Amino acid sequence: CRLHKPGCELLTCIDQKREGNYPLRNKLLLYIEKDDLPGFGMLYTMSGAGTCWTLVRDILHKGAIRIFEWLLENEPSMSSAIKPYHLMVYAVANLTPKAAIEVVNCLELHSPGTVVRVDEFGNNLLWYSQHNKKARRDEHLKELIAFLCNSGCNPDSRNHLGLSYGDVRTADSTTKHRNGHFNP
Repeated sequence: CRLHKPGCELLTCIDQKREGNYPLRNKLLLYIEKDDLPGFGMLYTMSGAGTCWTLVRDILHKGAIRIFEWLLENEPSMSSAIKPYHLMVYAVANLTPKAAIEVVNCLELHSPGTVVRVDEFGNNLLWYSQHNKKARRDEHLKELIAFLCNSGCNPDSRNHLGLSYGDVRTADSTTKHRNGHFNP
């Protein structure tokens, strides 16, 4: 697992650093499970390993927000190799709504204005929330949508196809209502 940013060296991933027969990553996962920042920080710093997508994904999925914030503040390779907007897209599309809100809020504090960005197709974070299988079944989807809207995502902004998130959400809600599966 490696990350690449144009103009810089490839970063060494934790998966490639080994201590005997026991991978360093597995030791770090023990600290990630508990969001144990002192233990994680000490082992991570002593290992000399760089940040990789696999590690960040594990941290996000385990809800280790303290460790995530520490990496944002103390690991320059993380913010240069993984763009905050891409982390927000990943969080909104893959994490539980509660975890996604924490991650987006944390990233917005470190990189103000990121939450209102759109991708190359004109889609904002609201579009990606609809791809989240965990959020579709979760009663907190409305909370995530409200958070994104309150943070500056515009449900009426149009993408490259001329569609807005609000248009599609209304059509989806109407279709579900007609089919007996109403979910506002």
